[in-house]
Amino acid sequence: MSHQSRIVAYLPSLRVLVRRLRPAPAAPQSLGSLLTSAPQPTMPSFHLQTPLDNPFVSNDQFPLPGNVASISDQASILDQGTTIFAHEKTDQSSSSPRVLECSVQKSPDFLQQSFLDLFPDARPIGDLMVITLCQKTLNDMTAWTAAVQEERQELLENFIESAKCICGKLAAGGYWANFIDPSSGRAFIGDAYSPNTLFETDDRLRHFGFDIVDLGCCKCISHHLWGMHAFVGVLFTNAPPQSPVLRELVQQ
Repeated sequence: MSHQSRIVAYLPSLRVLVRRLRPAPAAPQSLGSLLTSAPQPTMPSFHLQTPLDNPFVSNDQFPLPGNVASISDQASILDQGTTIFAHEKTDQSSSSPRVLECSVQKSPDFLQQSFLDLFPDARPIGDLMVITLCQKTLNDMTAWTAAVQEERQELLENFIESAKCICGKLAAGGYWANFIDPSSGRAFIGDAYSPNTLFETDDRLRHFGFDIVDLGCCKCISHHLWGMHAFVGVLFTNAPPQSPVLRELVQQ
């Protein structure tokens, strides 16, 4: 697979994506313990360039360096070891709309080191593969309303549960795998701290089929089919594209 090649599949939901993975041996204890002790997900922060220009958030809601507004509401992780999508409302029938895009692509060489810097305790051997899971949203993600906040929290929980399952399958197959927590921009698995982050508005995601739109008051990721009705999560692995798990993820 060249760095320009992307393998893409469209599915009704994350539930369907996870269910298509074949049963595999339990993940190594080290991975399981890391998942169990992982931090709880919270709403992703919005990176706003100029607080005064933001019509949705007042100035006193920018307490963090770099004019970052964070949401204090937290939701507990769903029961560890069980993939449950309590908030998923998508019909699972064969005729249901495709509202999930799963993409597998080799990292461009010039980006590989910057991605590896996100995982200071990992030195995977082989090419770095990037898996993006894009969920179509009901709401326009450029707005900031209670409905948007609630939907993002639900999609965040669903993504994290799915990513934990996928990484467990890859680890059981002998590969390294980790993913980025959209709420923090940092690696979900592992205790090693990295100052490097990857948020969904990062320009590096332009190389993986997305556009990053500068709205003046903030940035928003845009999908080529769904526009700004998109929530994106990113996983990394050294599993080759012909490995069983990656083939199952993008099978049509």
